[in-house]
Amino acid sequence: MTVRVEFFFDLSSPWTRLAFANIRPALDGLDCSITWRPFLVGGVFNAVNPSVYESRKPENAARLARSFGWLKQWAELAGVGMNFPSEHHPLKSVNAMRFCCALEEEQEALERFAHAAFEAYFTHARNLDDPAVLVAVANEAGLGGAALAERAAKATLGHLGLDAEDWEISLLGCDDARIAVLNEDFRDKPQPTNVLSW
Repeated sequence: MTVRVEFFFDLSSPWTRLAFANIRPALDGLDCSITWRPFLVGGVFNAVNPSVYESRKPENAARLARSFGWLKQWAELAGVGMNFPSEHHPLKSVNAMRFCCALEEEQEALERFAHAAFEAYFTHARNLDDPAVLVAVANEAGLGGAALAERAAKATLGHLGLDAEDWEISLLGCDDARIAVLNEDFRDKPQPTNVLSW
């Protein structure tokens, strides 16, 4: 009997990056299939494990450094590139996971994109919060990045019950002071972040 493995993942998770790289070799020779399930781990943290954000505070830096050290040792043992944490950490993976969700019905394409995105972020320290980088990563995986970005945007609007023809997506470049105001207005968090999306 074929065993079905469901692999839930978020492109921002370094431990998931290790599991993603190793699950196929670990299951080699077994009668099983893998179904890739993208989800937004930050949403889960916000709901059930907000203490993860406490661990990133300066007073916990030594403990976090040890954890990252162990992560790199595990990555080396597994033969997985791990240039982490990079200047783009922590990743706000909403857009990257929208790309993944747009591919969920095409499992082979989803696996190719996820592999390329994990490599881009964890091995090459590329910024997956940048939509242009996501498009480039999709292109490198042979998936047509611009078309995938459009699919992801339309799927997001459709999920919200909005007709994509009636809406547009725009980008705002601003300084820390302005984004802190936006964060306070829309998220009740009066501090600057590198990305704010809604």
